[in-house]
Parts: sequence; C-alpha cells; structure tokens
Amino acid sequence: MYTTASQPMGFNLIQWLRYLNLFICHSQHRKTSFMSEVKHKTAILLVVEKGYIEHQAKLLVESIHTFYGGDKATLDVFSFSPRKNFKPDASTYEFLSQYVTHHFDENLNTEFEEFPLINGHIGASFFEQNFPEYSQIMLLDTDTVFLQDFDFLLQQAGSGLYLAPVDNKGVGSSGVADENHAFWRQLYAFLAIDEPTSKVVTTVGQDRIWPYYNAGFVCARGIPGFYTQWLTYFKTIYASNIRSVFTGKHGSKSIFLEQVALALTAQQHRESIIDLPKSINYPIPFHPRLKHRSDALALSDLVHLHYHRWFQHPGFLTHIATPEEMSTESIKWLAARLPLSPRINDPFKC
Repeated sequence: MYTTASQPMGFNLIQWLRYLNLFICHSQHRKTSFMSEVKHKTAILLVVEKGYIEHQAKLLVESIHTFYGGDKATLDVFSFSPRKNFKPDASTYEFLSQYVTHHFDENLNTEFEEFPLINGHIGASFFEQNFPEYSQIMLLDTDTVFLQDFDFLLQQAGSGLYLAPVDNKGVGSSGVADENHAFWRQLYAFLAIDEPTSKVVTTVGQDRIWPYYNAGFVCARGIPGFYTQWLTYFKTIYASNIRSVFTGKHGSKSIFLEQVALALTAQQHRESIIDLPKSINYPIPFHPRLKHRSDALALSDLVHLHYHRWFQHPGFLTHIATPEEMSTESIKWLAARLPLSPRINDPFKC
C-alpha cells in the first residue's frame, strides 16, 4: 500500500499496463493461496483537479494513511486527473507521487468535459476494466475524509454494493403523486429495468422515496463491471431528452444525473445492496440538526464525513462541535488541517 509508483508520473500508461499484464501472467503460475490474496485487494479511487479539489484530495489521502488500521498490503489508493484543462499544480503531483499507489494523468474525460461530476465514474470504469485483480473498488468524492479505521467495511464476506441514501429528496420521487415520479418511471422503462418495489429513507430529510443514493461513497465488491454499467447508463440518460422538472443550480436540468444513473444501476444489483453504516458518508453540514434525533451519532462515532465545501469555512468545526468534542484526538487532527483554501464565509446550513 502507498508505495510510490515504480515509474515517474509521466510514465507512459500503455507501458505501465504492459508491465502490469506481465505481473498478472506471471502470477497465474504461482500458488492458489497467492491468487486468493490478490482477489481480495481493495482499490480506493478519487479525483484530483486544479483548485480547491487539490486541498480536499490531500486531506482525504492523508486521512486514509492516518486512520486505516488494516493490512496495508491489501489496500491501494489511485487518483485521477481526467480533464486536460484542469491538471493539478506541481506541488500536488509531488504529493501524489509520495502518497498514492499511482496517479492517472491521462485525459480520460474528453466526452463530458463540461460535466465534472462524472470524472470519478469515468476513472472507475477505466480502472475496473484494466485492473480486474482488485475485487473491491471504492469510489469516494474528494470532499470527504476519514476520522476512524474503516477496515471493518473491507473485511466483509461475499459480494456487496455498499450505498447510503441521498441526504435530501431533491430529484427523488416519493410516489405517484410526486412531480418527479414520471421522470423516474420514464427512465426505468427507457432502460428496461424493473421498477422498485421498496423505498429508502433520506438521511437528513427523512423522506421515503424510490431508491436514490448518494454518490459520495460507493463501494462495490465482487460485482465485475459495475462502474462501467453505471457510466453506460449515465451516457444513455444524458444523451436522451428525459429530464426531471427539478432544477438545480444555475438552472441545470442535468444536475444529479450521475446519481440518478447510480440508482438505476443499483436496481440491477438490488440483491447485493448493503446499507452503509450511518457513521460513513455522514452529512456533517447537517450535524447541528441531526444531533437532536433519538438515534443521533456523536462526532466521536463518525468514521467518514462528507463535508462538501464547508471545511473552507474558518468557523465550521466550532459551529458543529462542543468544546469537549473539539478535544478528541480525531477532531484535533482535523482542526490542525483546517480551514482549507480558498476560505468561504457563507451562512451555515443549520
């Protein structure tokens, strides 16, 4: 885990893949016990692009180093900068050369350069096709961070698709009376997928809706081709004229299509879906609201946070944490690294 790539950052990808293929061919002649180890390797994937995402990526990678307590030989971290006009600064490349297994700098996203939310999915599809020895692939939003060991999640037996519902309903549908329902029914028919027979509950709003998941933390184990199927569904939907009445920021009708495509892909693997613990992909901007619930989690319970842009706010931690919570080791570790740049001063969500 976390060894600098054996070749410099500019190393030709085809050469690197040939090297990997030689390794795989050689490994086929070794003992079965070795192959069983390889099949249980986990890859964590994240996107790094120029600007504030660089700071988020460094924090996420450092948190993996700091808090992962499992067998480091079975976990590798890979980063992607898939758009040609959004490459990181030299200092970020230097950081990645030291702290990720390999950084992919190739321009993988040439088709949807105007839609950066699909960067990670393009990288994950590329990765699972070229590196099948990783039976478990975790795709993380860059604006997330670990605060505790997460090895318990990686050591589960059997196949599984780990997901958490969206925070709030948004483009989701609560049922036939919902203004978004026709949109979802059109998509299921368009892609010839069976409609859901159950609902999920949004993590913050507590709405019961057709299955619709947050793409900030997705972990697929033993499901070959999952990320490629997800990307294919996204492309198919994006190219269609099927859109919700829901309008996102700047009037976009394509907002959240990558998460909609995730829901449709997950429906094809519904028997494999496993709910993520509430301590993972926790929507920390809503903690002041969530902490009053009967099943509330304390900050010390949280394993992985989804913070969006709020780590750029100098007063965010003291807004969500009590003085006692600020004194815990994990929060002190985090506080020493905040705020991220560039700073913001917007009103908090709650």
